[in-house]
Amino acid sequence: EEVTAGFLSRMIQKTQERIENHFFEARKNVLEYDDVLNAQREHIYGLRREILLGRDVHEELVKYVHETIAQMVEDAWMLEGEEGEESRVYDHGVLYEDLNDLFPLVDYASIRDLEQHSPEGDLRDYVVGISEEAYRLKAKEAGDAMIEMERYAMLKAVNDRWMEHLQTIEYIREGIGLRGYGQVDPLVAYKRETYDTFQNTLRQIRLDAAKTVFRLRPQQQAPLIQNLSFNMDEIDQALPVEDTEERGLPMESATEVALGPRDLGTIDWKKISRNEPCPCGSGKKFKECHYKELREAGVI
Repeated sequence: EEVTAGFLSRMIQKTQERIENHFFEARKNVLEYDDVLNAQREHIYGLRREILLGRDVHEELVKYVHETIAQMVEDAWMLEGEEGEESRVYDHGVLYEDLNDLFPLVDYASIRDLEQHSPEGDLRDYVVGISEEAYRLKAKEAGDAMIEMERYAMLKAVNDRWMEHLQTIEYIREGIGLRGYGQVDPLVAYKRETYDTFQNTLRQIRLDAAKTVFRLRPQQQAPLIQNLSFNMDEIDQALPVEDTEERGLPMESATEVALGPRDLGTIDWKKISRNEPCPCGSGKKFKECHYKELREAGVI
């Protein structure tokens, strides 16, 4: 005789539904977290791709220099006095040190020269004028290499700060769940904190690019570009190839874009993963390009 237990069956069914709903919400939550970073990734990879394909960044770098100077002029205001009775005092010495960290102001002006200009008046315009002269002399010194130096400065800044940004986001994500104990939606807090972090990353990219372009020398370009290609490949590896393809993000290796196709005879094909970009420079995955041909030939 068949034994039935309707109550038990209903309990099992409801339990299964709760478990399925739980994991559905968990997967949905993971995707929402990923979408936040992917939007930032698209912005950075889009910028990087344009520069690698030859975009002229001169006007942007000049703008970055001007913005950095404006911020430094503002940051030189100091508060003095006891709490509640503070007064604002301008420190030209701090400004002088900050500006020399950006470009060689010492070659053009002294602290006394800065003190002749009011921070509430023409001080910023005075310093901007000096920076433009320094930039003009840098371009004259570099000659035709200046375009590549500017691209390198921008790419290096993007490279370094994006890798640092990824690490920071990982730290935020590891501890964001604790916000729930404070009656704060972890996803909302995550979006807010990652947005603030990304804005800071963009500011640091502008600052680093502005500083770097003044420090480069034309004779250093060959080794610098090689180092840049290596570092940019690290950025590509920070995002799995499969995930990159699914979300329509650029997959090309910086080495391939910057240096073009390689000598295929010097490549150790056995070390190339099927999902990596093909070393021939086609832009395709290895498995979609030379893999089949080399496998049939017994090379791999």
